[in-house]
Amino acid sequence: MTVKPGELAEEIAQALKEYKVILVRGHGSFAVGQLLEEAYYYTTTLEESCHLLYLLKTLQVTLR
Repeated sequence: MTVKPGELAEEIAQALKEYKVILVRGHGSFAVGQLLEEAYYYTTTLEESCHLLYLLKTLQVTLR
């Protein structure tokens, strides 16, 4: 699917009304917070969670 610049802006804005952080394939993460530090916290937490899931899958650990 080809996405033009700005096409996802509305969908991202709507998703950020319900969630603090979202991940868009091919674009990265988007986060909201009262302060920049709060949005950064959500982004780094997402990144570390994804990294942990990757390592668990690499080790073939199944989550229940």
